[in-house]
Amino acid sequence: MLRRFAEIARHGVRLTDWLARYGGEEFCPVMPDTDLDTAARVAERVRSQVAVADIRALDQRRVALTVSIGVAALAAPADSPLSLVQRASEAVMAAKRGGRNRLVVAR
Repeated sequence: MLRRFAEIARHGVRLTDWLARYGGEEFCPVMPDTDLDTAARVAERVRSQVAVADIRALDQRRVALTVSIGVAALAAPADSPLSLVQRASEAVMAAKRGGRNRLVVAR
């Protein structure tokens, strides 16, 4: 299922973006020169594509897959990558607490 998610996500992001696996079941899209609103639109596109995708288990049963997404952007030129990742992680946790299968933007 992770491979199928990665395939959907790779097709959902823009050609200028790249997708990195960031842990067990976590992925981190890197979107250079992108404002927060645009990043949120791209992330929502990925979320909705995953929600309607035809994903099958090894025995060919259809599996419902959803994603919780946190979106963050550099707050200032001096902002650190660690701070960016922390804000995105907090937004993911807020999405999960809010019921999953949703996107939360760190403002």
